[in-house]
Amino acid sequence: MKTPRIEETIARDLLHQLEIAFAKDNVNVSFGVGGVNCNVDVRSGVLNCSIHCVLMLGMRGNAHLSQMPQQQKLIEKQGVQYLVRFNTEDQPQATGRTQDSREVEDAVRDWVIQQFDLHKMHKKHAFVDAHYRAVNNLIEQINIELSQIVSTVHCLLDSDFNLNYGRELVEAWAYAGERSCQLKPGDLNTIQCVLLEKRTPLAIGSNLSYQSAARAISLWMDKNQSTNQVQEVVANVVPVEFADVFERGEYAAWHWHNVLKQVSNDDSVGAFYAVYLPIYERIPNSQYIKNFFSFTSYNILRFSNCSLYPFDTDNLPTLSPFGDLTNERPYVLGWTKGKKENSKVCNAQEAFDSLEEILSVQVKTPYFGSLTDQLVDRVNSHLIDLGSQLRAQAVQKLMRLEVQVKNSNGRIFEVSPAFGKEKVMLQSLDGEWLTMNIRKAAEKIISGGITKRSVLTQIQDRIRKWYSP
Repeated sequence: MKTPRIEETIARDLLHQLEIAFAKDNVNVSFGVGGVNCNVDVRSGVLNCSIHCVLMLGMRGNAHLSQMPQQQKLIEKQGVQYLVRFNTEDQPQATGRTQDSREVEDAVRDWVIQQFDLHKMHKKHAFVDAHYRAVNNLIEQINIELSQIVSTVHCLLDSDFNLNYGRELVEAWAYAGERSCQLKPGDLNTIQCVLLEKRTPLAIGSNLSYQSAARAISLWMDKNQSTNQVQEVVANVVPVEFADVFERGEYAAWHWHNVLKQVSNDDSVGAFYAVYLPIYERIPNSQYIKNFFSFTSYNILRFSNCSLYPFDTDNLPTLSPFGDLTNERPYVLGWTKGKKENSKVCNAQEAFDSLEEILSVQVKTPYFGSLTDQLVDRVNSHLIDLGSQLRAQAVQKLMRLEVQVKNSNGRIFEVSPAFGKEKVMLQSLDGEWLTMNIRKAAEKIISGGITKRSVLTQIQDRIRKWYSP
């Protein structure tokens, strides 16, 4: 008999608990599987609660340059965790995370059986919308402080998810040109903040009062002061290591300083990528490699023309481990020449010399940013060529960049890189999307955009083409 996954065991234990608790009530309690999670659903009429049961074990990070603090304490805790969505007609009205199944039981009873409104749920159950409420309160308070010092900066609620479905993942951000700030609630009515430039964390502030945080934000975003200048006024805002290198515009040097430090650390990330340490140690003395950027995908070291995701890896080499450092030649170097893909086994010095040779003939100049940064000019060149007055613009959302165009009907489209040099994904902010040639995307934006009918028609046309005799 197959042993159930631990998530299934957790969910079935909760199912059993809720079946007993609600045995005399007119509710339906059921079990289901969604993706990697196991779920319990409690339903009565139009009201229901969906409970996702997970086991938090902690994650091994990638050997890239994330220096952002963890988003919220509940996610940092290891062990059993319940994510509860409180729904009306299957549309989320509130969410909450807890590690206490009794809290889940009580909150589900009040929502589904007692039919509490959100105000009552918030008042009685601290975990319901806890993060969402804390972030909204932070935004309200910090904007009051910013207005009192006559700052032009305004903090807002942002998320990668629909605010109903992802209420437990919302964040507080402020944006101003290439500079931004992420804020999160701290302990005892304090704030933590991260100061970013070009979507890169350069300073972290801890245990800040609202007044101190507002002053730091204003110095950073109104006055464009350096991280050291901000720290002189707000001592708890501390520049990250090598921030001064970044602020001098030495982006590639900043990148390799960080990578070498991270891989040299005595932690799980450093241990996992220690096989590349002999390569990283040689890069500061290189002539060509040091001008490029890198990232890791699984255990493969990949080179990139740009520093941020989505990466620009066209015609650039890769390095993979071949055994471990006890091997005479512990690396496999892969590269493309013309249309031919090549590979060879090599030691650290051979790999370094080959990388220097391959990268010395690259035509494209490395740049800070991502493939998305390059899209604005490309989209606009097609809009101009088509005689349109519409223009794409870059909009920061959290730590990433979106290329958006608003057409004459007021409909907003996002254009993002897709596989293939001239392919992009065109997506309207009301949820419709399609991958197409960048020229076709510009035409669609001008004409009014994609519709559900046009997406369906194109899919049907492709199916007919595949299966036609």
